[in-house]
Amino acid sequence: MKLKLNSLFAVMGMVLVFQSPVLAGETDNPAPIQKKIDTVLIGGDFVNVSGPEKKSMLRVLQYQLYKHGESVRHATEPDISDQRLAEMAENHNATNVVAVEVTRVGSTTIILVRAVIDGSSRTETIRLFKMDDFPIAAERLVEGIYSKQSFNDTATASTLTTQEGRPQERKFGELFWGAGISLGSTLTQSTGMNFGGNLRIAYEMTDWRLDSEFSTVGTSNGNDSNHIALDWTLGAAYLFGEGNMAGYIDGGLGLGFQHLDPAVDNNRTGLGALFYVGGGVEMFRFYDTRLIVGARVVLPAYELEKSAQHNSSWEPSVRLTTTFLW
Repeated sequence: MKLKLNSLFAVMGMVLVFQSPVLAGETDNPAPIQKKIDTVLIGGDFVNVSGPEKKSMLRVLQYQLYKHGESVRHATEPDISDQRLAEMAENHNATNVVAVEVTRVGSTTIILVRAVIDGSSRTETIRLFKMDDFPIAAERLVEGIYSKQSFNDTATASTLTTQEGRPQERKFGELFWGAGISLGSTLTQSTGMNFGGNLRIAYEMTDWRLDSEFSTVGTSNGNDSNHIALDWTLGAAYLFGEGNMAGYIDGGLGLGFQHLDPAVDNNRTGLGALFYVGGGVEMFRFYDTRLIVGARVVLPAYELEKSAQHNSSWEPSVRLTTTFLW
């Protein structure tokens, strides 16, 4: 019986030796399998950006990736070419790679973002006028990555600087209707000050404004001296600056009618083309209702014919206008 027990123990010992890697002499551990991650966030070159600010920007991007349940690993790499990003994705066993480079020039910060998302590459350049808007830009960039859209289609990455990221400024491409009062006088005849009004349609862009205007001025003095002028004009104005108030110069052409009846001469009437040049100030450009104060010199391309003596005269005039647009 004792012999049988000894034989049994011997057999069990041999089995343990062959089954255990340590007892069998297999002392090398197998290489661990690297856990696959979702995204590698790479910080590239940051020019004129302090170390703490760079860390903050990368941290903000990392937070946005975390919001989507991403597992994120951070890396530093000066080369963010497409080939290098693909290598980084393979080295880190990552599905996506997002690389960021930042250059600051004066008060403007230019952000270059290059990403490899599910094997496809995309690049976007963002311009910020103040760093307070970077969290918004970071959120929209991550939205673009997850929606598989162009960064432009997220309506933030590239339009941030003109719609959200800049201080309050006028809108681009607005159509206005307007009305106002006009004052005027001829330059060669003493008819006194003429009073009237104007109606205007204006389309305003960043630096230019297109105007279509109908205006009338007239006066009737007690001594039977009177003057009437009707004008319809098309013109353009160039605005200096994009602030809430900006000066402008303008010019255009149109059609005009004048009737002049001085007390010392026979009445005269004319109808034809005209040209004008002028300038002024546009105010409240950040608001829906604006005020334009301007002056112009009207140069008719026709002469006024006398009804009795058949000789003619050229009658340029000056106009002062105040117009509200809405």
